[in-house]
Amino acid sequence: MFSTRHSGKGSIMIWGAFSFSGKMELQVVQGRQTATGYVDMLQWASFLTEGPRLCGNDWVFQQDNAAVHNAHLTKENNVPLLDHPACSPDLNPIENVWG
Repeated sequence: MFSTRHSGKGSIMIWGAFSFSGKMELQVVQGRQTATGYVDMLQWASFLTEGPRLCGNDWVFQQDNAAVHNAHLTKENNVPLLDHPACSPDLNPIENVWG
């Protein structure tokens, strides 16, 4: 089901979204993440309808500014993005979820 490298080590990439009022279903990224795959995953996860459902119409999406995450879907659908520095550990909310 998941690919394993020849060294015997493997990795799994999981994507998730959460807010103060709920969470979305975790998504397992198959293979290498691409911009097209990212857009497909967001559409499959009903991201554009679940964001407003969880947070109301004033929701803001935070992503890590990776090249594949700067897909046109967020721009074409006017998804509001949180402006923050890339790789900022202070603005990584997932750390608080697992901590």
